[in-house]
Amino acid sequence: MFKRILSKSEKPVLLVLDLASTRLKVMLVSLQANTQKQYPILELENIQHKLSFTQVIDGEFEDLRKQLTQLLVQMYKKNTFDIKHCVFGLEDSFFQASFYTASFQMQGQALDNGALQNILQNSFVQAKTQAQAKAQTKFKDSSLHLIQADLVDLRVDNQSVNNPLGLKANHLTTIFFNAFCQKKLYKSLSCLADYVGFKLDSIYLQPVSQAILSQDHGKSLIIEIGHSKTTVTLAKDGRLLKTHKIEFSTQNIIDDLAKRFKVDQQEALKILLAYCKDEYLKEYRDLRKYILINSNKLVAKIHKQILDLKLFDLKDVSIFLMGGGAMIPEVTELLESKTSSFGVCSITTINNFPYLSDPFSLIQNSTSSMVLAYASKFFAQQSADKSSFAKANIDQILRLTTNQ
Repeated sequence: MFKRILSKSEKPVLLVLDLASTRLKVMLVSLQANTQKQYPILELENIQHKLSFTQVIDGEFEDLRKQLTQLLVQMYKKNTFDIKHCVFGLEDSFFQASFYTASFQMQGQALDNGALQNILQNSFVQAKTQAQAKAQTKFKDSSLHLIQADLVDLRVDNQSVNNPLGLKANHLTTIFFNAFCQKKLYKSLSCLADYVGFKLDSIYLQPVSQAILSQDHGKSLIIEIGHSKTTVTLAKDGRLLKTHKIEFSTQNIIDDLAKRFKVDQQEALKILLAYCKDEYLKEYRDLRKYILINSNKLVAKIHKQILDLKLFDLKDVSIFLMGGGAMIPEVTELLESKTSSFGVCSITTINNFPYLSDPFSLIQNSTSSMVLAYASKFFAQQSADKSSFAKANIDQILRLTTNQ
């Protein structure tokens, strides 16, 4: 185990592991903030894997854990550190999540401690039951584990509030976001962390972590074009509102290039990456035409999702583009053209997240966006205001129910 080689170090760090379909991203972030109250990224590396979905669920990590241990040893020899926290990030193929909205008649009464606690407990149980039923449908007969339980919005007479205590209301509305994974997966990830020598603190989910981007931007639309899928997430003030998945991604573009040029997947990926770097490959004629065809297909699907979200006016909405697909210039150009009719002026390709700094220029492109999001989620939780009674009540409810 990696922990056995550790000597004492005064450099506490966060270890972030981002598990995706073909690779494990490994990032170390200092827990000592700089003068701008940002946490420096110290290391960022990729470990490639060929594990199937079933192998990940079953925890067949022998090669992966050896590679992870070797990588951490190499990092440690460069610069000693002490891992204080370890978090995992998961893409949505590994979990089932759902929103649940509950409304309560208050008849103009002021909300007291007892009423709030009763409402939160009742709505949370209902939300958990609904989410569990959906997850059971997805994962069949598997035992389930609750990995996310968030109150994403609390509204008094349709107005979002942070603390409703003492407010007179006709209606109180709660919106919960719950997510389940297979219990086998949770145990597998915990065992992987244990093998390396660290306790797994938390598992973070892709859409919830992406929502951190909206923290300083109000209502935001976050579009992540990944290897296996594209997600469109609506968030506000750091809170997840809605998220949708599109079954079209960079893999579709790679498949099309492989078919058109009669090359294997690896060569098709190299062609796409070279194109994104503006490296002209004369042996592949009409490359731009084929990328443009696929980019149009992708943007048309994203445009449909925006319409489905009923966002007809985006002039006050920040739009962020992230993931490997954000490197394709035609995608940004076409998306800006499509959304201009909604009042959008520009789309930001995101390479950094709140709370983090990159003093060693480790973030080269938008392919690292998710591991950054998971780190930001950790620091957002660390800095969250725990002072209000409402927040304390919510935390207590979630602690009691998550472990059931």
